[in-house]
Amino acid sequence: MREMFWDSALLVRLQNGVERIFSGPYDALDFLENEWPVRKIQAKRAAAHCHEALEGTKSTSAARQSFIIACAEAGLPVSCRGGKPVALATSDALRTVDHDEAGEPRWVA
Repeated sequence: MREMFWDSALLVRLQNGVERIFSGPYDALDFLENEWPVRKIQAKRAAAHCHEALEGTKSTSAARQSFIIACAEAGLPVSCRGGKPVALATSDALRTVDHDEAGEPRWVA
């Protein structure tokens, strides 16, 4: 697997209040597999998408979107590194998430 980076790094506030920067699918996958606080379906899907992105079979943007969705499911606030929010860590945010026929995450109105 080769190192890949997202166009915009994500800043995630963990349950203990510490903020952590995730620059790409490798960072996210390592965290999902070794430190993730809540083992639910979106975290498993995000881990799979990050792994697939690193193998070149899924886009890095799909892996990033899956990671954002997993953070919302776990109640972890996410913003772009510059501070602009990308997802609300509430159950309302989860209601705006869907997947297309190929299993890619997408936001719906």
